[in-house]
Amino acid sequence: MKRRFLLLIAFALFLGGALYLTKRPTLPAPGVRPAAPATARRIASLSPAITDTVVALGAESSLVLVSDYCHTTDLPRAGTIFTPHFERIASTRPDLIIATQVQGSPDQALERLAPLLSLPWLSLDDVVSSTRKVGQAVQRAREADLLAQRLTRELGAKAPQGAPRVLALMGPANEDRVGYYYIKDTSLHGRLLTASGYQNAMTTAPTLGQPHLSVEQVLRVNPDAILVLQDAPATGPLPLSGLSPLDAVRNRRVRVLSRPGILSMGPEILDIRRLVQETLDPLFRETKP
Repeated sequence: MKRRFLLLIAFALFLGGALYLTKRPTLPAPGVRPAAPATARRIASLSPAITDTVVALGAESSLVLVSDYCHTTDLPRAGTIFTPHFERIASTRPDLIIATQVQGSPDQALERLAPLLSLPWLSLDDVVSSTRKVGQAVQRAREADLLAQRLTRELGAKAPQGAPRVLALMGPANEDRVGYYYIKDTSLHGRLLTASGYQNAMTTAPTLGQPHLSVEQVLRVNPDAILVLQDAPATGPLPLSGLSPLDAVRNRRVRVLSRPGILSMGPEILDIRRLVQETLDPLFRETKP
């Protein structure tokens, strides 16, 4: 009887261990990359812009995990490109991970979990090309091509010569801040100004390094207008209102454009471009060429 009891215990332990091993996510050996599927049906997105693009293409059903910073869906979170939730990604078993190319991202570790599609997503050319690649991954090539064409058409226009110079800042730009972060001319959001018919006041600024301006540098730039883009609602006095030597301040051409996701780099930027133009045009009705 005792022997039979011990055998039952041993069998139970064996069965429990076997069940654990079948449920536990297994990882490929280091250096081994999972093969990419012909059609991705379970996608983990580590970028809000990529998530928004997949949704805009009508392929939201293919998403199983999204970035912590996504605000357009309630799907489970996969962390961020810098700090992915490796265990959650492994247990969800996506057949494709899509992320934006970022220096320092753990690409090799992610590739052990699933095929990784890492896409450049900074300039307009990057976004147009990568949008088409996302479309191919989710079997929405035609929809992606139409979206890419619209991005090119609505954000590709150049400002006319002599157009007003606008300094675009990332808010909140409170007076107690030591300096301000500006939007680079070569960035996707930099296209919001040129496509609306305005010059970016930071056209000649270096493209490398942090896009940061001290108060003294803002005074030297002396733009015709200042536009602050921020997620949170604007409160208190207008930004930089204390810098009276600025032409933009003296001529009352400082505006705050606030909207959740306003710094998004997904298709929503097309709506933001319209809002930028509607905000700036009334400031230059008589002077804009």
